[in-house]
Amino acid sequence: MQERNSSGFRAVSRLSRQWLAFGAGVLLVSACLPFTVVEASTGVNWQPPTTASPYAVPRSEQRQLASARGDTYQIMISWPDGDAPPGGFPVIYVLDGNAVFGTLTETARRLTRPYGPDYKGLPAPVVVAIGYPGVTGIDRERRTFDYTPPAEQFADAGGMRLGSRQGGADLFLDFIEQTLKPAIEADFPIDRSHQILMGHSFGGLFVLHVLFTRPQAFQSYVAVSPSIWWNDRHLLKEAERFAERQKHAPARPRVQISLGEREQGGRSLAPDGRQSAAEFLANRLRGLEHGALDVSFRVHAGETHGSVVPVALARALPEALRKP
Repeated sequence: MQERNSSGFRAVSRLSRQWLAFGAGVLLVSACLPFTVVEASTGVNWQPPTTASPYAVPRSEQRQLASARGDTYQIMISWPDGDAPPGGFPVIYVLDGNAVFGTLTETARRLTRPYGPDYKGLPAPVVVAIGYPGVTGIDRERRTFDYTPPAEQFADAGGMRLGSRQGGADLFLDFIEQTLKPAIEADFPIDRSHQILMGHSFGGLFVLHVLFTRPQAFQSYVAVSPSIWWNDRHLLKEAERFAERQKHAPARPRVQISLGEREQGGRSLAPDGRQSAAEFLANRLRGLEHGALDVSFRVHAGETHGSVVPVALARALPEALRKP
C-alpha cells in the first residue's frame, strides 16, 4: 500500500512539473507577441438611414430673422387648420424654441381640437418659437445674454454654467416687439389683444422681466421654473418697482408661475428660506391693490427642473388661451 502511494505521488509530481514547464513556455511566447486589448461591446453598432427625409410638423414652417443688431434667430411657426376667428388667432411666443416647438404645438392642437374629451372650447393659437440657428436643444451662450435683465453688475453664479455675456434682455425684447411681431402679423391674422409669452428657467426669468418692465407687450405671461436666484434675486427688486407702477395701470395681465415639486430647495428658496422664491413672488403679486394682476401659482408633483417643462406647458395652456 505504501509503495503504491509513493509511486503514485512521484508520477503526479512529474506530471505537474511537465504542465508547469508547458505553461511557462506559453507565457514566454505570449510575452513576445503584440499586445492587444479587446474591449467588451457596450451596445449595438448601427447607423441611422441617410436617405430618409426628416419629419416636419404639419402646418408649420421655419425661417431666419435678424435683429437690428445683426443677431440671427431661428423662428419656428405653426398655425391652426381652418379659418381664423373674426378677431384673429391668439399667438404664443415661446422661448428656447428649438427644444419645445414640437411639444408645445402638439399640446396646443390636442387641447383645441373641436372634439374629444380634451376640448374646452379654446381658440387654436399660432405658435411662434424663438430659437437659434444650428442647434437642436438650447444655446447656452446666447440664451444667457438674451434672457437676463440688464444690471449695473452681475453677481457670481455659484458654479452654475452660464454664457460669457449677460444683461441683453431689453435688446432681445426690442427684437420681439420691433422685428418679430410685425413679421408674424404680416403673414398671419393675429389677435393683438391675445398675445402670450412663455419661458422656462432663464426663459421664465425673461418672461417676468418683460411683465415688470413692459407689461403691455403681452396679455398673458407663463413663467415656468423662473430663475429668480439670478444676480442675487435681482428680479425681486424689479417686482417691487413694478408693484408701485401697476397700482394705476389700466391693463390686468394674466400671470402663471409654476415649478416642479423636486426643485424647491437650495437656490430656489425665497429670502426668508421658508418657501420657494417663485411662490414668494406669486404671493407678492397677488397682494397688489385693486386686483392689478390675475395671478396663479402651481407646483407640479414629482417633477424636476427639467421634466417639468411639458407638464407645465400643458397645464398652463387652457388658462392662457382663455380670452382675456
